[in-house]
Amino acid sequence: DEDEDLVLDTLDTEEEAEASMAKIKAEDERNAKITAEYLEWEKGCLARHEISQEDLRVYLVNVVII
Repeated sequence: DEDEDLVLDTLDTEEEAEASMAKIKAEDERNAKITAEYLEWEKGCLARHEISQEDLRVYLVNVVII
């Protein structure tokens, strides 16, 4: 795994590497959960508002940026 190799190459001790890997794993799990929640929300929006995924994403980009 690329993240694991990077961690092992940049940290001095095994304990530091394990702590860093645990942090990366927790972040990956959090990101996966957020992505799953977003996709579920998006699916509901598409059905409720009868719009395309592209239209919804363009709208969200414009709302967030502007």
